[in-house]
Amino acid sequence: MASPSIIIAGAGPCGIGAALTLRQAYSSTPFILIDERDHAGGNAASAVTPEGFLFDYGGHVLFVHEKYAAFSATLRSLDIEWHESEPIRGVHMFGKLIPTPIQRHVHRFPPAHAWPIFSDLLLHRLGKAIGIGRRAVPETADNFHHHLHRSFGRELTRRIMEPLNRKMWTLDPQEMSSEWVRQRSGSPLHNVPQVRLRRMLKHAILRTDDPAWSRNDRVPYPREGGMGTIWQRASERIGAQRIRLGRSIVAIETGKRQIHLSDETHHSYTALISSIPLDTLAECCIDRPDIQSLGKRLRRSSAILLGFGMRGSIPERYRGVHSFQCPDASHPFWRVTIPSNFSPGNVPSGGPYYSLLCEISRAPDQPAMIDDNLRRDVLQGLRAIGLMDDQAVVSTFEKTLAHGYPLPFQGRDAALADIHEQLEPLGIFSRGRFGGWRYEVSNMDHAYMQGLEVVHRIMSGAPETTYCAPEQVN
Repeated sequence: MASPSIIIAGAGPCGIGAALTLRQAYSSTPFILIDERDHAGGNAASAVTPEGFLFDYGGHVLFVHEKYAAFSATLRSLDIEWHESEPIRGVHMFGKLIPTPIQRHVHRFPPAHAWPIFSDLLLHRLGKAIGIGRRAVPETADNFHHHLHRSFGRELTRRIMEPLNRKMWTLDPQEMSSEWVRQRSGSPLHNVPQVRLRRMLKHAILRTDDPAWSRNDRVPYPREGGMGTIWQRASERIGAQRIRLGRSIVAIETGKRQIHLSDETHHSYTALISSIPLDTLAECCIDRPDIQSLGKRLRRSSAILLGFGMRGSIPERYRGVHSFQCPDASHPFWRVTIPSNFSPGNVPSGGPYYSLLCEISRAPDQPAMIDDNLRRDVLQGLRAIGLMDDQAVVSTFEKTLAHGYPLPFQGRDAALADIHEQLEPLGIFSRGRFGGWRYEVSNMDHAYMQGLEVVHRIMSGAPETTYCAPEQVN
């Protein structure tokens, strides 16, 4: 069968970035874009319930990096009407919503919890300054547990930082790398912002907050159609004749440079740009058991999404809030996003209505199942934190993502280097959120730019920055 010279697997932000770059900068190069779903967007897609409530596949926010002019130009070209809002985020603890970063708002804690943290931080900083102290952690220690203790001391780590991160990641911090923490992925701040004791004390004395945003900050969100409308509109620029939806890769013969699809067709390639999960891609390499084995080294969590469309007005304390984390172990969800606060177009007209999206992480050895017990526990949790009172649930949304988060586990970079060392001489380039498996460059803008940059590398030998040198863009 005659086939294009470049195949792009996965029609999410990365695949669309690659396809648009080929179309615009290398128009004579034949290619096709394939995806197992019947729509573009991948895990950046959106869904609408029969009652008219819109939910994204997770809490996606557009904090576009300054160096990504090409991505910004693509957004401007899509003729999308944007709704802008203040990016208010928080952590629900002690029966109230505390602004993020939580580590800068210890003064919002009850005194019995705040005092041990402040006193420990003071001793911790003194110990670091003079090079002594039983809690000192070597600067060379390279795991997340050590990073937390080195940055925040024992009490803040034990009481807040470790429980919160363990619930999100499903890993013990000692099993995680610290490579990703100093970069910024989903906000203007570092992934794990540092604290300055003097600044903390100032805000404690003045009783003021130190949030991750200012009142002048605004983030854009499509007024209609959710985040998924970005990628649906962008895919329309590629051309229908170049897109094959509803087809998945079932096998790759790397020696022949040939893929076999679920519709029983096969295609040859000179280069395969893949944003399907890297462990899945490795498993498809049927003539390379060594690559299949390497893929098994990767660790991920799955995600369960439960959404609720509510009739009534959102409680006052949650008005304008985009999302918040919930470290309380008695509640199954680690994060709640409020889609109706991103855009009025996310709920039906004729309200009042509001919407909630709860996210639950599951470790690889845990089943990502939605059952009546989980539904009951989630609803009880939402009532306990004051997001549901007498309001009626009029719509529900349920979604499981087998690949929820690419975990920054200890040894991740070595595992990725080994896999790419085998794949790339075979003309296979794996990029994107799960294709690249690097959380610190897994947002929508990162993924789009990975697709763009890998095309320029293949076609002209240009270096890749986002994937290969993320600290330069983060």
